[in-house]
Amino acid sequence: MSRVDVYQQVNDIVIKGLQEKGLEWFKPWNGGGEMNAPINRVTGKRYKGINTFILGAEMGRGYEFNEWFTWKQAKQVLFPELKNAPKKPLKSSKDYENELREYNKFYAGLSLKYGDNFITEAWEKVEGRDAMIVFWKMSYRVGKKFFKSEELADAQAFADANGLKVEKSFSVQHYKVYNIGLLDVEPRRPKVEFEEIDFQPIEEAERLVKGYKTCPEIQHKSQSAFYNPSLDFVNMPKKESFKDVDTYYHTLFHELVHSTGHKSRLNRSEVGTSAFGSKDYSKEELVAEIGAMYLSGLSQISPSVDQSKAYINGWVKKLTEHKKEALFAMTQASKAVDYIVGE
Repeated sequence: MSRVDVYQQVNDIVIKGLQEKGLEWFKPWNGGGEMNAPINRVTGKRYKGINTFILGAEMGRGYEFNEWFTWKQAKQVLFPELKNAPKKPLKSSKDYENELREYNKFYAGLSLKYGDNFITEAWEKVEGRDAMIVFWKMSYRVGKKFFKSEELADAQAFADANGLKVEKSFSVQHYKVYNIGLLDVEPRRPKVEFEEIDFQPIEEAERLVKGYKTCPEIQHKSQSAFYNPSLDFVNMPKKESFKDVDTYYHTLFHELVHSTGHKSRLNRSEVGTSAFGSKDYSKEELVAEIGAMYLSGLSQISPSVDQSKAYINGWVKKLTEHKKEALFAMTQASKAVDYIVGE
C-alpha cells in the first residue's frame, strides 16, 4: 500500500470520527496501578470530575500507582505516631512548662526512631512535585454578607430581618496532593496482575522505529506511555502487558510522533509547553494519534480503529473549529511521519 493511499484512508477515518460522539478512550494495555481511577491513599475515596484528568496527566511523570495523599496524610502514613502527636503548647497556657516538656519528649522519641531530621528529609522528596486538586466550595450570600454552607438557618434569619434574599455562592478552591511513589509508600490497592502475551516483534514496525535517525531513548520503566520532552525520552509499558502486539506498536508510534515536535527536530510549539486540556494540548494529541495511524498503516499492523477515533473525539471536543484543526493536524502528522521515515 503506498503512503498516499494510507494518508487518504486515515483522513477518511478521522473526518468520520469527528462527526461521531460518545466514544470513550480506553488505555490499550493491561495491568499497572495507573489503570485504576485516582484515589486518596488514606481514605480510599476516588477523585472525580476534572481531578481525574489532572491526576491522569500527572501520571505521565512515570508514577506506577494512581494513589495520592496530602502532606499531612503522608506524614501520618510514614510516621504513624504523628496521629497522636501533642499540639505545640501556647505560652499563654497555664501548664505551659509541663506541656512543652511532653511535646519535646514526644518528638525526641520520634527522632531516635526515624532520625533527627525525619520530617525535613521526607519533605525534600515531595517538594515541588505536588498535584492540584480542585473543588467547588458552596456558601450563602445575603447582600454583601456571606455564610458558610452549614449556616443556612442563620443566613435565612439574617435575610428575613433585612428584607433580603438568600443566594448560593460557589468559589473554586484547591489543595495539594502527592503521589505515593515519591515516598515509596505501599499502595492501598493491590497491584493488578495481567496475563502476558507472547510478544513477537513485527519486522516492518521495528524497521520504522530503527529508521528514525534521531529517535529518543525508549524506556520500559513504568506502566505508563508518555514522551518526556525535557529529558527527550519515551517510556512505554512492558511489551508483554499489551493486549496485542499491534497495539503496542501503535501506542509507541503515538509517543514517537510527539517526540518529533521536540525543539531539536520539527519544533512544534505545542510539545512540552501546553497545559493539560488546553487547545494547544488537544492539537498536539490529534497530531500524535493521526501520525500513529499513518505509521500503523505503513507497517501493515491493524490496531483497533475505534480506539483511534475515540481518542481523537475526546480531544477534538475541546477545539472550536473542527475542520480547520483537523486539516492542521493532518498536515503536521504527515510532516512527523516523513521525519521518522527519513523523507
